[in-house]
Amino acid sequence: MKKTLLLVTLLLVIFLFLDLLFTSVYQKGDYSKEQWLMNLKGGTYDYGVLGSSRAYTTVDVKSINERTGLNGINLGIDGSLISTQALVFEVLLDADNKFDKIFFQIDSYNSNDEAIGKFTRPRFMPFIRQPIVFDHFKKYGLEWYAYKYIPYLRYAEYNFDWGPHNFLNHLLEISNPDHDEAGSFFYPNPDFVGAKNTSEYLFDLDGEYAYLNRVVDLCKKNGIEIILFTAPLASVAETEAHIENADAFKLICEDLKVPYYDFRTIYNEDYSMFTNYNHLNRKGVSDFSARLEKLIVKEQNMLTANN
Repeated sequence: MKKTLLLVTLLLVIFLFLDLLFTSVYQKGDYSKEQWLMNLKGGTYDYGVLGSSRAYTTVDVKSINERTGLNGINLGIDGSLISTQALVFEVLLDADNKFDKIFFQIDSYNSNDEAIGKFTRPRFMPFIRQPIVFDHFKKYGLEWYAYKYIPYLRYAEYNFDWGPHNFLNHLLEISNPDHDEAGSFFYPNPDFVGAKNTSEYLFDLDGEYAYLNRVVDLCKKNGIEIILFTAPLASVAETEAHIENADAFKLICEDLKVPYYDFRTIYNEDYSMFTNYNHLNRKGVSDFSARLEKLIVKEQNMLTANN
C-alpha cells in the first residue's frame, strides 16, 4: 500500500513538473499564430484584420502598412471558427491592445457557428488556466475542467501538437513561424487545386450570431469601429436566392449599425486568382489587398476627420 501511494505521489510530482515546464515554454513561444497573438500586450494599432484563414492568408497587411504608413496587424487564424476568433479578440483587448478599427472577415458557412474548430481546439492548451480562456471553453464539456486541473493531461492527449518534439522546437527555436511580422501568411501554390463546383453561399438569416454579436459588442464597448467583409470566393452561384440572401444579410448588419462589404464575387470563376475554392494565391492576395487598402485608407481618413 505504501509503495503504491509512493508511486502515485511520484507520478503526480513528475506530471506536475512536466506540466509547469511545458506550460512555461509554450506560453512564451510564438511558433503558432495563437501563441503569437496570446503574447501581444499593450500594442496600439490603426487597424486589425480578424477572421479565419480567409483573413490570415488573404490580406497582405505588411504591404498595406508599408504603402500607407499605417500600423496594422493580421489577427486571422487558420482553421478557426468564429468562436475562436471572438476569444482571441477578447484576450487581446484584456491585454491592453488598442485598435482604431477592426476589419472582420466573416463567411456565410460559419458566421453563425458556435462550435470549436477541430484544428484550433488543441492550440489553447498552454493557456487553459487563464480565466478568459477557461471561461470560454468550459461550456463545451467537463473535459475542459480535466485539462485545467489534471497535471499534464492536456499535453498527453494532444501529444502531436504539444509533445516533446514541439517542446524541443520551442526551446531551441529550430523552426520559424509561418506568419510574417504583420501576422499574414500566403499559400505558395499559384495553381488552383480542387473542384470548381459553384455554391450559393447563403447566410442563415434566422441565426442568433452569438459570436459575431460578441465581437461587435466588444468593439462598441472599447470605442473601436468594426467593419465586416467577406473575402473573394472562386465559384459563387449568383442566383436570385444568393442575391436576395446577400441583400437581407446587409440589412441585418445595418440593424447592428455595422458596415458590411461583400467581395465574394469580384473574381468569380477566375481561377487564376485562387489556390483553392476559398483561398487566394499570391496574385489574388496582391490584387485584393490593394482593393482592401483603399477601404482601410478611406475608413482611416474618416476617423481622422471626425477627430
